[in-house]
Amino acid sequence: MAQEHHRSRDGVRLDRTIRDDSHFIVSVQRCGLCSQAFVSVFTEYIDWVASQDAQYRTVLPITDAEADDLVAGRLSPHRAGALGHGRRHLQSDWPSDAEEPSVYWGSGVFEVREGH
Repeated sequence: MAQEHHRSRDGVRLDRTIRDDSHFIVSVQRCGLCSQAFVSVFTEYIDWVASQDAQYRTVLPITDAEADDLVAGRLSPHRAGALGHGRRHLQSDWPSDAEEPSVYWGSGVFEVREGH
């Protein structure tokens, strides 16, 4: 249900891109219905052998103050995973050997790493 809302017309919209590298994208997004802020972390790892690049995305609800800190640079995008303490986040894991992504709810702190 959350993934469908995220992709819907009223779903989550980009508020500000914090980091936009080819294999590492961090952004602040907002729900189109309630304006809840989220941090989205996307990481991709190139599969030099089979050309099936692994892709991982985590979407975590954050407060407006945390969103402001990310946008202003007071909070490093690499520390965004620490905001997960005591919170649920939507996770999409698509390893290079999978036919489709696995989408599930996770909870707690998560690691933020740059792709390559």
